[in-house]
Amino acid sequence: MTDVEAELDRIRRDRKVRERHDTKLAHSASADPDTRPVIRLEAGKYHEIAEAAEAGIVAAGLPLFDRGGILVTPITTKAQGANGQETTTVALMQVSLPLAREFMGRAALFQRFDGRSMAWVKTKPPRDIAELMLVRQGRWPFAKIHGVLAAPTLRPDGSLLSTEGFDPATGLYVLSPPDMPLIPEQPTHADAVAALELLDELLSEFPWCDLASRAVGMSALITPLARAAFPTAPLHAFTAPAAGTGKSFMPDLASAMATGSPCAVQAQGANEEESEKRLVATLIAGPPDPLDR
Repeated sequence: MTDVEAELDRIRRDRKVRERHDTKLAHSASADPDTRPVIRLEAGKYHEIAEAAEAGIVAAGLPLFDRGGILVTPITTKAQGANGQETTTVALMQVSLPLAREFMGRAALFQRFDGRSMAWVKTKPPRDIAELMLVRQGRWPFAKIHGVLAAPTLRPDGSLLSTEGFDPATGLYVLSPPDMPLIPEQPTHADAVAALELLDELLSEFPWCDLASRAVGMSALITPLARAAFPTAPLHAFTAPAAGTGKSFMPDLASAMATGSPCAVQAQGANEEESEKRLVATLIAGPPDPLDR
């Protein structure tokens, strides 16, 4: 084989390799096309790009929400329970800069102009646009969220909220609810009595001082589950004259009703200012069981 023939043979082999590669790319594109909207990073369109990114996040149905002027997303997280055991709860996590860029990348395909190839090419969601998006309070298109739940609840009109996801009517997000038996939309009086007897049985072994104290325990079981139906709700505090009588178990029982897990705890701060900071952080997180012990 001459040098010319060898070169032609190499060219033919390279062509076949490229053709196979192009075929694979075409097949991959046709099997899983990228349907994200394209956002081009054009000079001088700073706020327009931020608005397009926000609109893309909303259109994609991604869980990004406005919580009192802070961008948050619902999460399931590990927390510390009583006696040092680990528990699980749901909360609203403040969105950081890297997470904002992740939301942008999931919602849209960003492109920049490449001067060498004279073409628009893929690029990462820009940091400066994410920074702008995080501080655009009052101009966000994101829904306002009031809290996150881990179990079904009632709306103010008495209807059942059990579907996972965001509920515009209440501003609540139901996250990872447990498997539940069928709950009738219009329960009967007999259903209500049976439910009350079941809840009352859970309180039977606590050494209540009187019926009023037992009623507080019943309220603690019901309130987290039906909180969305009330304009206001009582704060529950538990005390006991002796150790080992259930003042830690009672919040765990109420939390288990609302989240399926023992209650996450929040220690008191070293001073009033520190305690206030911890309470504010807990309220921003919007968990279903923000109990302080």
